[in-house]
Amino acid sequence: MSISHRITSVNERTSLERSILATLCYFDYFHFPLTPFEIWKYLLYDFQNSSFMDVAATLTTSAFIQDLCECKHGMYFLKGNESYVWERHDRYIFAERKYRKAHRAAWLFARLPFVRMVAVVNTLAFSASRDDGDIDFLIVAERGYLWLVRALTTFFMEVAGSRPRKGHMRDAICLSFFLSDDSLNLEHLLLLEKDGTPDVYLCMWTASCVPLYSEKEMYPRFYVANTWVEHLVPHRSVYTLNQRRKVSLGKTSPVVKKTFEWILSRLSWLERSLQRLQLAILPDELREAMNKDTRVVLNNQMIKCHPNDRREEIRKAFIQKFGKMV
Repeated sequence: MSISHRITSVNERTSLERSILATLCYFDYFHFPLTPFEIWKYLLYDFQNSSFMDVAATLTTSAFIQDLCECKHGMYFLKGNESYVWERHDRYIFAERKYRKAHRAAWLFARLPFVRMVAVVNTLAFSASRDDGDIDFLIVAERGYLWLVRALTTFFMEVAGSRPRKGHMRDAICLSFFLSDDSLNLEHLLLLEKDGTPDVYLCMWTASCVPLYSEKEMYPRFYVANTWVEHLVPHRSVYTLNQRRKVSLGKTSPVVKKTFEWILSRLSWLERSLQRLQLAILPDELREAMNKDTRVVLNNQMIKCHPNDRREEIRKAFIQKFGKMV
């Protein structure tokens, strides 16, 4: 029986309880306990469109939830995993350090020609980074300049010695996902359903990205282009960045940026040449997997280089954990 069927085959009250449990089971894989608001925000399979008060009340009154979950310092987790609370505290401190470096990188990226959005993704988006982990970015480029943007961002990070390499992953800048601004919908990257369970990871990844820089309303466009995630995560919300992390161009940088864009736009051969060059020096690992599935996608609308895609592993663990508890 699929997870969604296990949830909807019961009455509304039990359905909410099981949605809460499913959400906690998913985040348990990442050792990430959740506050009541976070449970509501990332609530899976909430077909009744429950309010935050519904979730909060269920957490405190449901014998079903209290039998399987615990709460410590305002955070909920599966029973026996209290250590995750302290782990989350430590990871928040690590994430603050990584955000400072991410902000410096995003400050530079925002000033490069044709860069329209810079966002951090994966665990850093949740402020849940491991100390030895890298910093994952999603970068949106103007249509027709995707390979130029990849070349520029990669070059500057290489010069700065900030690219991931063997033995150097801690706080390294990972530039493995680029999108063209005319191809913001990621739904086509979804893995096929397995045992009635969709690609939960991609839904959460898309719903949680943190835009450090957004030009020409690019982040709102990205948000609207990916409404499909609401079939699984109906309470996702627009991310509002605080001023501490927000990257802006100031007064003179926009003029300089526009000038370089005007100059580069006259070099019609440049984008094609950079594409050919980057494909020619592509590592064998990426070349072998290129465009065979959704792990490594290389074209004029998307550059996605994730040969070690763990989405199937995460989904399998989620299905097994939830299946054992209901």
